[in-house]
Amino acid sequence: MSFALIYVISALLICFTLSTFFLSRLQTDIYPEDYEFQYDPFWIIISVLLIGGSIAFYFFPEQYDSIQSYSLLHFLLPPIFGGIIYFIYLLGFPILTHLIILGFSLGMTPLLPESFYLFPEYLLPWQDRCITAILLYLATISLPLLNCIGGLASLQFIVITTITFILSYFNYIPTFFMVISAVYFGVMMAFLFYSWPPEKLIMSQGAFLGIGFVAANFLLLGACEYADGSVFIASSFMFTELMCALYNRFIFGNATEYLFMNTYSFRISQEGKYELVTIQRIIKIFVINGVLAVIQVFAPDRLALPLFSILLNLWFLSILSGDTKPEQLLSVTDWSKKSIKKLLVRKNNKKKDSD
Repeated sequence: MSFALIYVISALLICFTLSTFFLSRLQTDIYPEDYEFQYDPFWIIISVLLIGGSIAFYFFPEQYDSIQSYSLLHFLLPPIFGGIIYFIYLLGFPILTHLIILGFSLGMTPLLPESFYLFPEYLLPWQDRCITAILLYLATISLPLLNCIGGLASLQFIVITTITFILSYFNYIPTFFMVISAVYFGVMMAFLFYSWPPEKLIMSQGAFLGIGFVAANFLLLGACEYADGSVFIASSFMFTELMCALYNRFIFGNATEYLFMNTYSFRISQEGKYELVTIQRIIKIFVINGVLAVIQVFAPDRLALPLFSILLNLWFLSILSGDTKPEQLLSVTDWSKKSIKKLLVRKNNKKKDSD
C-alpha cells in the first residue's frame, strides 16, 4: 500500500501541474464558444485524462490487485469517444449527439468481463447489457446538468473520484483505481481553479458531455469489481439532478431553453447563494455518499442504499434551495397530486388552444 500511495501522490501532482500549466496558456474571461477550435479547454482536459490514464495503466504494478480483467482499451476508448461526442455536439445536431452517446455506450458493453451483470437474477445477458448501456447514457447526460454555474460539474467529478479512492484504499475495489482516481482528481482540480467564480474558463455543455462519458465509464469499471452499488451511490447526485430536471421540464412543463435550467443548482445560482451553498452541498454529498458507499460493500441488498442515497440527496437539495417544507418533496401523496394536477392543466390548455 505504501508504494501505491507514492504512485497516487505522484499521479495527482503531475496531472494537476500539467493541466494548470496548459490551462493557464488559454485566454481568460471568454466562453468556450468564442475560442478558436484548437484553444478550447476541453481538449487540454481530455488529452491529459487520456494520456494520464494510459500511462498509469502501464506503470502501476499488476500484482497489487486483479486488474487482469481490464485492457488498455478500457482506459483509451472513453476519452477518445468523449472527444468524438464533443465534436459531434459542435456540429449542432443534438439528436445525433444523443444517438452517438447511446451508440458508444452500447459499444463499451462488449468490453465488460463476461462475469459482470447488474441484474443476473432477473434479466437475460443481452437485456442486462442494454440496461448497462442506458445507465452509461444517463450518467453521461447528467454531468452537463451540473455545468450551469461555474465549476459545479468538476466538483461532482472530484466527489466521484474521492469516493472511488476511499473504496480502493480499503481494498473494496482494486488498488489500481487509487492511481486512476488521482489522475482524474488532479485534472479536474486544475480546471476547478479556473472555473470557480469569478470564472476565467468555462466549458460548454457539449464539453461536459464528453467528460461525463469518461466519468460514466470510470464508474462502470469500478462496478465490475463487485462494487456496483457503491459506485452508483458515488454518482447518485448526478442522477438526482437529472430526475429533478426531467420532472420539472416534462411533468411541470417548465419550458426553458436548456434542461439544466430546471435543476436545483440553477435555482440556487439565480438566488445569488452559489458559493456558500455549494460548499455546504459538496461537503454533505461527500460525507453522506462516501459513508453509504462504504456501508454498501457489506449490505446484502445492493439496491436499498443506492435508492436511499438518492432520497437523501433530494432532501438536502430541497433544503439548500430554500424550500420552506422540504419534507413535502418526499411525500408520495403530495408529489402525485401536484403531478396529476399539472398534467390535467396542460391537457386543458392544449385543448383550449386547439379549439
